[in-house]
Amino acid sequence: YAPFKPPFKGSLEDRIRTEYPELVNLIDELWKNKGRMDDSSGNKIMKKGTIYPKDKAVTLLANRIAGDVGVIDAVMERCHDLCKIQVKGVNATKTKNDTGKNGRKTAGKENGGSKTYEIYNDYNNKLNYLKDHQILAIRRGCDQKMLKITFELDNNRFERIINSVLSKQQHVMHPLYHDAISDAWSRLLRKRCTSRLWKESCKRAEERAVDVFCNNLRKALLAPPADMTNRKAMLVMDPGFQSGIKCAILSDEGLVISLDTVKFMNSAKDNGKQHVISLLTKVKCFSGNNDDRGVCVVLGNGHGTREARELLLGAGSEADINVEVNLVSEAGASVWSVTEMASQEFPDQSPTAVAAVSIGRRFLNPLNELVKIP
Repeated sequence: YAPFKPPFKGSLEDRIRTEYPELVNLIDELWKNKGRMDDSSGNKIMKKGTIYPKDKAVTLLANRIAGDVGVIDAVMERCHDLCKIQVKGVNATKTKNDTGKNGRKTAGKENGGSKTYEIYNDYNNKLNYLKDHQILAIRRGCDQKMLKITFELDNNRFERIINSVLSKQQHVMHPLYHDAISDAWSRLLRKRCTSRLWKESCKRAEERAVDVFCNNLRKALLAPPADMTNRKAMLVMDPGFQSGIKCAILSDEGLVISLDTVKFMNSAKDNGKQHVISLLTKVKCFSGNNDDRGVCVVLGNGHGTREARELLLGAGSEADINVEVNLVSEAGASVWSVTEMASQEFPDQSPTAVAAVSIGRRFLNPLNELVKIP
């Protein structure tokens, strides 16, 4: 198609400049003199039967108005306060090969994308009321072509704002100004301002999201090591359902004593409880009876944590063993478990079993363990 594509004809003003060069000079004179022109110059534009069409003159004057810094600042300021965003879901089913911006695959109905953004279907709110996570989620939905956004603004109100700014700049309202203001807002300023406002909102949301991530990462890395005084071992549990709870018994120095898996779903619940009791007893024997705090248990805070905690406390109560549960973020544990470093340390173990070791070690020394995650 490219060889047969017609050449670009230039912008609308470029075409007018080529066709009516004298009209451009007249509009420039009108704008420079703030709407004040002598009768001869004004009649060349406004007089019926003139060779200069009025719509071309309006277009040129609208371009001058839309490029005025004072007008842009005033419109942007009010746009920030008054702009409303309307979000709608895209009903068209996307195929798995559909791609959004930057070549990323879109989340169509085949992979549950429609449910992901269900909360934003027919969503309406002021733009400056949106939270950072809402802005980023809406933008992500638009990139994946699952959401479509429009901006609601009162056209008459903003035309009055432009008129007021020009009046304060001592412009005389030439008969062309009314049509030019309307054209400048509807054709140029509305889209420019809403696009700029949306980009600025997304940029601020991104920056604040990065700040939150940095603060959370700093807190995680600088968290103090665990107090393992009078404790020689601890039980680490990586929650799961069908695959079971991956368990590891670690020494107070992070060395692996044993790895195990506890199945507790459906009919295996009683056997799972007995299995946990045996693990607690084993840890208690390693640690001895020198600590009144009970058996130290480190539990990952992922999917299935509540069920694993209930199983653990039930087992401790049945065996009359005092249990101290410590919740630890398991983010990145599965990533480390598939690294070359982990495979060298545990050549005979699956990555799912090794993830519990990472959770336990980050409880003992967070900085030393978290820096291993690629």
